[in-house]
This record gives sequence, structure tokens and C-alpha cells, in this order.
Amino acid sequence: MNLNLLRMEIRREHDVVLARQRGRQVAAALKFDPQDQTRIATALSEIARNAFEYAGGGMVEFQVQRTPPALQISVSDKGRGIPNVARSLGGERTGHVTKNAASRNGYAAPGRSRRILADAPGGG
Repeated sequence: MNLNLLRMEIRREHDVVLARQRGRQVAAALKFDPQDQTRIATALSEIARNAFEYAGGGMVEFQVQRTPPALQISVSDKGRGIPNVARSLGGERTGHVTKNAASRNGYAAPGRSRRILADAPGGG
């Protein structure tokens, strides 16, 4: 079961900055070390900026996953996605990647990007 912590919209460029700050604050509150706080903030900033620049905005959701313990941050948007994720990542497959296949692999599918960014402190 997941505990919903925070949900915020990305509508303006300043919202990208706020998302980064909230990511760092949530990570600090959950006792992540400073290096992991920076990693989380940086990853969130990059993904939120992509949602803003390429999809006109999106939604950021912060959750704590209890088993196994982890911070889960989801960024979703209504963009068209990456037409050929495998090729973009250096693979040899061609064609569009479906939303479900991309989600299983943690890649960007049309309108959705979701990754567990880091295990909870002490969670291994």
C-alpha cells in the first residue's frame, strides 16, 4: 500500500523549480542522505522540465511505498511521448512502445513517466 504525500501541477516554469524543492524536502523529511536528496531533486527537475517544455505541463505525485520501503515520484503529462523509445535508448527495436510495455521497463510512454527513484533509507 502507498501513502500519498503530495500532488502538484506543473503549469509554469517556476513550478519546475518548486517540484525540485519539494522533492528535496520530502527526501530530507524521509531521512535520505544529502547525496540522495540531490539525486532525487535533480532527476525530478529534469523530468518535470521535460513535461513542461515538451508537453505544456503535467502533474507530479509523491508517494511512500511501504513494502519494500521506497519513495515513489510520478510525473505524468498529456504529451505525445517518444515515438521510438528503444532506439532513443540505444536499442535496435523499431516502432512505438506501448504504454504498458514502457511502464514495465520504467521508460517514457505517451503521456506518462513513472519511476521509483530511490529506496527508502536503510531499505537496501
